[in-house]
Amino acid sequence: MYSMTTRVRYSEGDSDGILTIPALINYLQDCAIFHSEDVGFGVQYMLDQNTAWVLGSWQIDIEEMPHFGERLEIQSYPYRFRRFMGCRGYIVRSADEDKEYARANSVWSYIDLGEMKPKTAPDEMVAAYGLDRQLDMDYSSKKITVPEGVEGVVKPSITITDSHIDTNDHVNNGIYVQFASEYIVESAGNEAQIKRIRAEYKSPSYKGDVITPVVYFYDDTLLVTFQLAGNSTTDGTGNNVHLKGDKKDDKKILTSVEFSLKK
Repeated sequence: MYSMTTRVRYSEGDSDGILTIPALINYLQDCAIFHSEDVGFGVQYMLDQNTAWVLGSWQIDIEEMPHFGERLEIQSYPYRFRRFMGCRGYIVRSADEDKEYARANSVWSYIDLGEMKPKTAPDEMVAAYGLDRQLDMDYSSKKITVPEGVEGVVKPSITITDSHIDTNDHVNNGIYVQFASEYIVESAGNEAQIKRIRAEYKSPSYKGDVITPVVYFYDDTLLVTFQLAGNSTTDGTGNNVHLKGDKKDDKKILTSVEFSLKK
């Protein structure tokens, strides 16, 4: 198990001082990256090798979100490596271990960025990470699909800029969750709380790309899909357009983010 400690900063809270979802995602991502740094396979190593661990999916189960000023421990548990695939679990808890806030699971692929193909992770890297236990969670499918017949609303497109790009030269995984979280209040109201986040990342997007969100709300679930603007249906004016879920449309989706909500 690898861990890091942090404190909820003022800049990471919402209007009530509660940690935001994008900030929580950053904690998880940073914990994995610092683990890589500390065992000698960090960002510079990846840049030199032209490789990267690319996220395929998230599942984050939330008990409660911490508040401004709270001291936290983020724990990461790498528990499975098979050729190019790696899996990590996470626990977010108070630094005194008195309270657990969230558990998460993630699936990653080791990618040759030159070929944009999976590559077997080096044995010495896997050994340096070590193997830990798989956390007890109610695991959901890593695949996210739009239910057939559920109506979605096409939102104004988003142009990818420098601020969305990470060292792998594509949109950082947390940015999609940030984009998607903007639709929670308008879809479910101010009182909605997130109990689970799932995300599936199919294809990367890059600086200059224009992506279109489509928002689906059903059964206390908010699902936001993102696809390149040329593959979406709009009326050319930026107005909302209603679509219905269709299996064939899943092939056009770059990324899907799903929030399971409670009130």
